[in-house]
Amino acid sequence: MLKRLLIGSIPLVAGVLAPQVALAQAPPKTTIHVYRGLFGPTEVEENLPQRLFFTFATYGAADDNTALGGTDIADEALQAQRFYQGAQARFSMRRQRSRSLMNVEGSTSLRYYHGLHDVTTGQYGGSMDSQFITSPRVKFNVSAAGSYNPSYQVQPGVSSAAGPLPPADQDFSVSRQRTLNYGGVGMMTIAPTIHSEFVVTGGARYTQFIDADDFLSHSAGARFTHRMSRDFALVLGYSTGVQGRSGLPGTRTQNIDAGVNYGRGLWLSPRTSIGFSTGSAIVSALDGRHFELTGSAFVKQQISARWTAQASVTRGLQAVDTAPRPFVGEIVTGTFGGYFSRRVAMRVSPSLSRGVDVATENGSYRSYANTSRVEWAVSRFWALYAEHYYFHYRSTGLDLPGTAPALDRQGLRTGLTLWAPLVR
Repeated sequence: MLKRLLIGSIPLVAGVLAPQVALAQAPPKTTIHVYRGLFGPTEVEENLPQRLFFTFATYGAADDNTALGGTDIADEALQAQRFYQGAQARFSMRRQRSRSLMNVEGSTSLRYYHGLHDVTTGQYGGSMDSQFITSPRVKFNVSAAGSYNPSYQVQPGVSSAAGPLPPADQDFSVSRQRTLNYGGVGMMTIAPTIHSEFVVTGGARYTQFIDADDFLSHSAGARFTHRMSRDFALVLGYSTGVQGRSGLPGTRTQNIDAGVNYGRGLWLSPRTSIGFSTGSAIVSALDGRHFELTGSAFVKQQISARWTAQASVTRGLQAVDTAPRPFVGEIVTGTFGGYFSRRVAMRVSPSLSRGVDVATENGSYRSYANTSRVEWAVSRFWALYAEHYYFHYRSTGLDLPGTAPALDRQGLRTGLTLWAPLVR
């Protein structure tokens, strides 16, 4: 059960990877203002100069790993619709001053199986993001994160290869390997004019596996952006890095972020927003250099005052902790959500991803996941919820010992979520 530690684990669907190329322009945050604040903090409370929030969730659930014909994570005792209970806790602190801002988060989760009389999983993570403004035109950002997980997670396209990964969701583990991952990123931004900025970045991420080679990735780069209008900007950037497993030669990557960023509301519909970015990447593998086009795009539709839908697609290099070379992958995500009534909300979050080794087609993966959640706000501070999730994963040529090459998992959770503003 013990095998090695990674810090990168994340609750979505995903994969053994994380894109190294900066994905230009991210889709706008999905915010539904109707009934906002009935349950959970309001936007004003989230951005208070000083606040400390605590969130706790407990649930009962049953996973089904066998009815769909998939193999689990080499742990048959946890299969066959076995019922379990779980709990998750998280704290979030924000402290803002005239020239500085700091956000600190920590989380932990446990899962207990009555039939096994055992706490089978326990994961822990923390992160810190800070910003320091030295002058009206110069600012620095520093972030760091670390986490522990008893199982290796499959989550592509969540963060850069040089950056720390978010906390994991145990539902997407594919190997009973304890993992530890830690990393950090630093960034300096210089704005010579109100229409342009120059950004220098650097960072590294390290992943430890028990009984398997470790993974290290580091990169540095610079980017210049000139805004031509409110919605259109020209971008010229370059970054280089090295990533790979211990004991093997590292693979050097080069990202050429030369292109455009565009995002605006369509004149045909004021409720519709679109955006896209372009770029390219060069990977120096043993068989030579490989050139790849990269980019991202999104569309967001405000269906009504209560309902919003959005979708995004990203193509870029992905750092694979269990492979000697990066992958070229595409990730498609979507979100549909809103309010049935003042107290009842729903959210559906599908995700589809695939990736292929940049130098050979012998290594590849594909995954699909979806989470559907209905929440009933009993008050501002607690709510009941029910959610269904489904995870499908297939891979070839990934050399992590014990990894399931084929996995299908689905389950149902029902529980209670509580949040409390300890300081505000």
